[in-house]
Amino acid sequence: MNDAHFAKLFDSYHELENEVHKIEQDNARVADDYLESLKKRRVHLKDELVEMIHKTEKAL
Repeated sequence: MNDAHFAKLFDSYHELENEVHKIEQDNARVADDYLESLKKRRVHLKDELVEMIHKTEKAL
């Protein structure tokens, strides 16, 4: 696993997590499509991170 790449994905995931959480907590007025796209990107990043972790575990 490339640690720098993993760290970048991890940071991106947490930035999205915080943005989604803030929007939902503040009941911010944003387009549904925008919030949905953030959530989809967050899921995609999480899937990538989990896949990287599983590949590393198998290699050990």
